[in-house]
Amino acid sequence: MATDRRWMYNRLNANGKLLPEFIKGVKEFVDVVKSDPSVVTLHNGKECILCPCMKCENLNTKELQTVRMHLYQSGFRPGYNIWHAHGEEREETSQHVSHHPPSDLINDNYQVGADMVRAAAGQDFNWEEDKPTGMAKRFFDMMAASDTPLWEENMTGQLKCESHTILSAVTQALALKSKHQLSQKCFDGMMSLIKSVLPPSEKMPENFYQANRLVEPLGMEHKNIDVCPNFCMLYYNDREDKTSCDVCHTPRYNPMGSNTNAKPVAQKTLRYLPITPRMQKMYMTHFNAVQMRWHKEDFREKPGIMVHPADGEAWKHFARKYPSFAKEVRNVWLGITTDGFMPFTHLKCISIFLLAGFSFSV
Repeated sequence: MATDRRWMYNRLNANGKLLPEFIKGVKEFVDVVKSDPSVVTLHNGKECILCPCMKCENLNTKELQTVRMHLYQSGFRPGYNIWHAHGEEREETSQHVSHHPPSDLINDNYQVGADMVRAAAGQDFNWEEDKPTGMAKRFFDMMAASDTPLWEENMTGQLKCESHTILSAVTQALALKSKHQLSQKCFDGMMSLIKSVLPPSEKMPENFYQANRLVEPLGMEHKNIDVCPNFCMLYYNDREDKTSCDVCHTPRYNPMGSNTNAKPVAQKTLRYLPITPRMQKMYMTHFNAVQMRWHKEDFREKPGIMVHPADGEAWKHFARKYPSFAKEVRNVWLGITTDGFMPFTHLKCISIFLLAGFSFSV
């Protein structure tokens, strides 16, 4: 199979017309995928595959002709140089992850869910623990879900779902809920419908609570920090034990009333997401690590055209100002914008762009 896939992200010419190389590449993509029976499903007698276009993002199954049209119209989803959702093996990741769970994945499509669990567990997680408890048990349960077919017709697995594990089905369902802003009630109804059309041996969660409970360990940790109701200060570090604001003297906690044994509740709380573990986990799977280094290692088909913030003047200025930081390809460049963001009142509208660096070492 061809390894040069620059054509995937070089779709249109200067006149907005599809390039012949892109049309040829899409045809070859569809021909390769439909030759693999493990990724092709039949709906009403027609061959269907996951659509990797910008809109579907491998979440929706479409007929082959529809997949072609979607790719012609909007192109491939970003960073899909390895067709892992269409039967292509990912590169070996053992040199990037120090511990691997003791499981044999069913097929290449299941590798994605396993990678998610490994990244969430962290490099220091002990996969050899004999009797896991607490959070360790949650990770082992998730790994089992990433390795278990969504349904099996008998105990030997002679007939089983070849396209989804429990974890992959749940994560995609939750992604659709978030993308289309479905209510919890709507999601529960959708899960009931899905369960009703699956074979009796299906293992799909019954509702949002069970689905969310399964993937909860994949989330990022956060820290609750009490804040002044008037946004004057944070009750953090040396102010962590204060009970009123140093600026406006507003009480930190809600009135407790007559129940003196109740735990005090802060009037306002900030949920802080530490950036360090988020950056570290981006490097814990080989696929994501390649994308994190793309700005410096990837080939530019047309050097004069801006295809990444690294091609912009703000990025280049930052590199000139901090050359030692720019020399390390793994360091993370953060672009933060609050254009149109109104944090406190409707009278304040901030328009700021900040390019900053985050040093990272492994």
